[in-house]
Parts: sequence; structure tokens; C-alpha cells
Amino acid sequence: MTRTIPVYSALAGTGFLASGGNATWLVTAGHTMTKCRHSTKDWSQWPDSLHVHFADGTNLAIALFSPERRPLFNYANDGIAGTKVEDSIAIKLNSDQLKMLSAFRAFPIGDFSTNDGDEATMIGFPDFGARYPNIPPERAVSGRIKGYGHQMIGLDVLSKGGLSGGPVLSGGRLIGSVSGNTLTDDNRGLVVSSEEVGSRLFI
Repeated sequence: MTRTIPVYSALAGTGFLASGGNATWLVTAGHTMTKCRHSTKDWSQWPDSLHVHFADGTNLAIALFSPERRPLFNYANDGIAGTKVEDSIAIKLNSDQLKMLSAFRAFPIGDFSTNDGDEATMIGFPDFGARYPNIPPERAVSGRIKGYGHQMIGLDVLSKGGLSGGPVLSGGRLIGSVSGNTLTDDNRGLVVSSEEVGSRLFI
């Protein structure tokens, strides 16, 4: 089964399924919808839906809001000021959506713990934005964990455009989702830590 899901809204990125108990969520990066790593809670600034793209050229629109403009996704507050949306959202899928996404593997929710120096692998669709609407091959980018802070895990390897929102694995376990890279000169990839935000996403 395919591990990751091509998604598109304001930007092209990657999503994945996470499952626990009787529920399954579609997880991706908030900035694929808002172009901001820490997105506003002014929901009028968000798009109405996120699109999942399939290899046959079709797509599935997944609503982000109710008719009353209430979010249909779970999110955590950002780890800096706490006033914006952290760069990982989780949409609990209904039975019809699950059927449409049955070709994709769901990663089990479990032990998210990590240690500095552990190997970690980002998976997704680098360069999806440049090739859109064509879907590039799924790729993996591996490195090691290099520091923590503000609900983020640092990696000693950089992310690539299109990987945003994709799963990050360590020892075969899901530990977070790709956010991007540091904006400073220490050149690290950034991962939203599921250990830090999972209790608010997977509910």
C-alpha cells in the first residue's frame, strides 16, 4: 500500500493517514492551506477544503469547515506564543472518506518518543509543487535528530518542497510530520513532534 498521500490547497504537499482505536485521521501541514507555518485562527483566511490527488488524475475534496465555519480538523496551538495554529492538523475521516482512501496505508498511533541522534526519515512527494498536477514518485529523505524546541524536532538534513505534511518515522514508528526548515543559519529540517501535539490532534 502507498504510504503517503499527495495533497493540494494553497500549496502542494504530502499527507498521511494515522489510526488509533476506532478512528483514522488525515494529517498534513497547516501551511499547505495558508502559506504560513503558524497559521491564523481567523478561519475566514483559510480555504474551504483540502484536495487529495490520485494517480489517475482525479481528486477528492475534503471539507475543512462546517457550514457555520467551525473547523472540521483538530489542531494544537503553536509552541511559541500559543496564539496561532501549530503546523500540523488532523482531519478525522468518515466512512465514505475512508473508502476513498483505502489504497493508502495508515500509520498506527503509539509511542512517539525520540532521542537526540536517533535516525529519522521524512517521506513524501518532493517537487510536487513544481510538477503539479503531475504527481512525482514518493521519496524518503533520512537524517538524524538534532535538537528539540517549541513542539518541534530538528533534523540534520533539510526538507524539500512538497514533503511538507508528510510522515516522519524513527525505528519504523511515526514520530511527527514535516514542517519545513529552520529560517536561521543552522540549516535543520523541522518536524512537528507528535509526542508534543498528538494528544490534541488524535481525539
